[in-house]
Amino acid sequence: MFNEISSCSLALMTDVFGNYVIQKFFEHGSDEHRTFLAEKMHGNVLSLTLQMYGCRVVQKALEQIDADQQAAIVQELDGHILRCIKDQNGNHVIQKCIERVPPNIIQFIIEGMSSYV
Repeated sequence: MFNEISSCSLALMTDVFGNYVIQKFFEHGSDEHRTFLAEKMHGNVLSLTLQMYGCRVVQKALEQIDADQQAAIVQELDGHILRCIKDQNGNHVIQKCIERVPPNIIQFIIEGMSSYV
């Protein structure tokens, strides 16, 4: 099944039904599946974070991938923290970052918000 969806996995991440399929691969797929999907997200993390269904995929990915992959994903949000926090979808991703990602990786969130506190 994974071979069938791999070519359109990025589009499925923002689909009303497809996002659930991608989430299940993050949750129950192999390490290779998770790595492949995390790499597909690169360059698109901000747009996924701000999208209704994509934000759910980003959150599930942050729960299931290792710290190196988490770092690569959350780095794409650097410089966009306030925008994400003010967005109804992005806010959930920032909360998941704070919950699941090691503090040294998300230090930029604190630094980016310090002037607003």
